[in-house]
Amino acid sequence: MFPSMWGSRALDTSLIGNEKTLATHSSNIVVFLFDSLSAKNMSLYGYPRKTTPNIDEFARQSYVYHKHYASGNFTTPGTASLLTGLYPWTTRAFTQAGLVRDEFVKFNLFDLVGNSYFRAAFAQNVWADLLLQQFHSGLDSHFLPDMFSVFDRTFYKFFPGDRLASFRGIDEFMFQELELPGSLFLASLNRLNVMDAQKRVTERYHSIYPRGVPNLGKYKDFFLVESVFQGVGELIRTLPSPFIFYIHFFPPHEPYFPNKRYIDIFHDDYLPVQKFENHFTQGFTQEFLNDKRREYDEYIANADAEFGSLIKSLHESGLFENTAIVITADHGEAFERGILGHVTEVLYEPLIHIPLIIRLPDQTTQHDILARTSAIDVLPTLLHLTKAPIPDQLEGTLLPGISGENKERSIFALEAKNNSTKAMLSKATYAILKGRYKLIYYAGYPDYDKTFELYDLENDPDELNDLSSSRPNIASELMAELMEEIEKADKPFRSASSND
Repeated sequence: MFPSMWGSRALDTSLIGNEKTLATHSSNIVVFLFDSLSAKNMSLYGYPRKTTPNIDEFARQSYVYHKHYASGNFTTPGTASLLTGLYPWTTRAFTQAGLVRDEFVKFNLFDLVGNSYFRAAFAQNVWADLLLQQFHSGLDSHFLPDMFSVFDRTFYKFFPGDRLASFRGIDEFMFQELELPGSLFLASLNRLNVMDAQKRVTERYHSIYPRGVPNLGKYKDFFLVESVFQGVGELIRTLPSPFIFYIHFFPPHEPYFPNKRYIDIFHDDYLPVQKFENHFTQGFTQEFLNDKRREYDEYIANADAEFGSLIKSLHESGLFENTAIVITADHGEAFERGILGHVTEVLYEPLIHIPLIIRLPDQTTQHDILARTSAIDVLPTLLHLTKAPIPDQLEGTLLPGISGENKERSIFALEAKNNSTKAMLSKATYAILKGRYKLIYYAGYPDYDKTFELYDLENDPDELNDLSSSRPNIASELMAELMEEIEKADKPFRSASSND
């Protein structure tokens, strides 16, 4: 309706129609996911701090996607969409530690690739591992989160018959700390044991990690960044070819505890753009957020350095040239508008603009892709590369450059952690991105219901100027398209309600 309003979408046009497949069926695939890694904080994408020199080097022989988006702002929706090719409002995996609905479990990377590949997975993040538990039928090897930990106190791993149920019953209920636990006695005893172990771990590794030993927060899993990356490298070298290996690293997820070599490497004069606070501010001062941003950047640099060592080991083993490698994230991190981290209701760029870098076997040049893409596009593209059938039900499309075309399309993201997975979407934040514009819609929040913001990302990448009032035609068109998608997502639940 408004073709001139969407702006141009550049692409390396030499790649259009130039379909790629893996060189031979014996080529391997490795997916490296860095939890909470925002494209906005990567030097690869123009960040002023040199946070990712090793990924930058890797990208010189890769397809680099500059406008790639997560489908949500935390692990569950971001990971589920990556592994299923479906949006969160379809899988209903949008709550904390949530799961994919039964009817969509079979639409996962491992089952769809099939047993012509050896299929392995490792996720440090417990919530990502819960999704892998759902997909266990398609995995030949499933390595648990504590595979390389120096201390771990999760219990669900001890119940291989039903780890999902044991996680909810034991880790999240019996021993949980934030609210009233299922057993005061057992929870108190466990807390004392954990405190003692944490003290010993901290003392042992203080000289290496003076800020604190990296860990998974409330799940009490402590690890050394270098040990995890080295361990993963060793695992890769032991897998039978051809293999596909999904690896979900916890760094740079908070707490931001880098190795001492990376502490204070970014004490500089850099100050991010000051942004207005909105309804969902958490009240943090910008000075505090800037300090946390610096710690986050240090942790990114730590993870990047270990990634560089891992890639070097793949070169030395001879696997590098015969392996397709994907680098991405599940979501980003925010240090703005009074908001810290990603436990928030907003969907601004630092939270959903994530990296995607893909290197095919024997690739030697960099191709920059400027078309807008989504995490749901990764699965169908990997299926295409492995020559596996692509189900019609998948909502993602083939990534431009590698196998797809440069087509104008809308990209969506959803934040609905406080919405029931068995009901219509009544309390949620939505984002729709099309061409140069992005609309964010807030629904169901007290004193902030049916509110939206519109940004021109081409001229305002920091989302400083809300155009919802000055460009109502664009806002109305995007709202109409978004509401149509919401209606589709709600339809199965509306029918169920009417039958009650």
